[in-house]
This record gives sequence, structure tokens and C-alpha cells, in this order.
Amino acid sequence: MEFKENLKKLRLENNMTQKQVATIMNVAVSCYANWERGKYLPDLFNVIKLSKLFKVRVNYLFGLDDIRQK
Repeated sequence: MEFKENLKKLRLENNMTQKQVATIMNVAVSCYANWERGKYLPDLFNVIKLSKLFKVRVNYLFGLDDIRQK
């Protein structure tokens, strides 16, 4: 899976809205929505924040492994 698919899957598994994640990430909802659409990728700082928020490895976000726990 691609980053955008994994990101959306994790958000839905955690019963969160795009607005909730955007608020936690301190970004605009449109910015977060663009990450899920694959229009843009977050910078490294935000990738790390997402991995901590969803308790997954950075590699998992990018579909490089199936290991979810840190």
C-alpha cells in the first residue's frame, strides 16, 4: 500500500476524523486531506508525529513493512 492509503486506514481504524488528526498535528484540515489524497507528502517532522500518533513505525506508513508496533 501507498502512504496515502495507510494514513487513511490508520485514521479510520482509530475512529478519527480528518479534522481531529489535523488538529492534533497542528496543520490545516486541507493540508491533512492532501496527504490522504496523495497530493502532497508531509515533511519528516510530521511523518514522525504521525507514526507516534498512530503507534506505528515510519516504515509502516510508507508500506515498507507490516510491523505496526514501535
